[in-house]
Amino acid sequence: MLDAKVVGPVAHDNGTRSATDAEEGPEGIWVYDSSHVVLEHNKSYRNRTGSRVDGGGFGLDDNVSSSVMQYNLAYGDDGPGFLVY
Repeated sequence: MLDAKVVGPVAHDNGTRSATDAEEGPEGIWVYDSSHVVLEHNKSYRNRTGSRVDGGGFGLDDNVSSSVMQYNLAYGDDGPGFLVY
């Protein structure tokens, strides 16, 4: 069973206005508290963060299960290209 499929979007320059005291976020393309999600053939670049965490290209975050990231491209981000937490 597939709950969501994200194919082909481009995310860039997210978080450029983030406050320097933000505790977390953002990510370019982010999956949270979900299962059975596929992220493929997407591009995410130049994402920023005002915190010491996040600011990456792609993220599978809290409570994500049975999900896949494949054939994605991330570059020039403040955080990791790919986050699996």
